[in-house]
Amino acid sequence: MKNNNYIGKINTLGKAGRILLIFLRIACVMGIVCFVIAAVGINTIPKDDVITSKGTISYETIVDNNRLPDHVSSGLEDTENTEETIDFLGTILSVKENLVTDNGIEDYTFNMSFDAKNTSAMILSFTIAMICGALFLGLTLIVVIFGGKLASALEKCSSPFEESVTKSMKKFAFSLIPIATVYCIIGQQASLSMIVIVLAMIAIAYIFGYGAELQKESDETL
Repeated sequence: MKNNNYIGKINTLGKAGRILLIFLRIACVMGIVCFVIAAVGINTIPKDDVITSKGTISYETIVDNNRLPDHVSSGLEDTENTEETIDFLGTILSVKENLVTDNGIEDYTFNMSFDAKNTSAMILSFTIAMICGALFLGLTLIVVIFGGKLASALEKCSSPFEESVTKSMKKFAFSLIPIATVYCIIGQQASLSMIVIVLAMIAIAYIFGYGAELQKESDETL
């Protein structure tokens, strides 16, 4: 006997999920379009150093060794006074480290400055960032599409173990693999959670598939 109360709740949740995922699908598409427009638009800027960028970063650390215990060392005394300059694609990065010691007091300063004048390199970096953003939203859109199909199947089902539901659930679970892979590649802290979610969804999909087989056998027996 079918429990119409539970089936009704499943249908309602499926409908709500389908409506929500429609809005998410629209948001993903709009985001992809914005990223693409930004990538194309930035490349219309002339490459003759129209954009320049400058900045400095500095900090100072002072350690009074006279007040430290004998067995504790600041670790700064071996620091060398160095200055390095790197020129990468027209971006000049200057790093200067300096240590001054006076009567047991160590004054360590670090200064970094950059001067970016290569508009072509800056445009290339921005374009790559926009393309990566569009690709990530594209993977998200795939998940949203398969999630919408699962929600639609739940909305119309008369049993959560119907073939349409189990197939949609498996497709949705496997659609999570690409985006979880991206999280692992870029080393996000959420990568482990994504892997757990993907494995859990795949396991649930196969559990429902097995339940569908049992229900089918039961219906044939009756």
